[in-house]
Amino acid sequence: MTTVCVMPMPERYRKIPRKYRPQHPPIFQDCGEDGPSESDRALARELYALLDAESKGWYGSCPVFKAHPPRTRKKTRKNDHRGK
Repeated sequence: MTTVCVMPMPERYRKIPRKYRPQHPPIFQDCGEDGPSESDRALARELYALLDAESKGWYGSCPVFKAHPPRTRKKTRKNDHRGK
């Protein structure tokens, strides 16, 4: 069973300049071979939404917290625009 660990930044870290703060703990712990499931990712996104702004900054731009839209094929432009 995967443990989801998204928590506010500890008070003692807030006193440290942003450049020197320790990194956040791993978000998914005790994952199986398949990695975190989509429900684990959804739980992490919900917990992240509850954090204060400084704690969200501590996690940075982690891709786990961004909802991924379903992938679609990229439309390509035909070479009709080039002269024949």
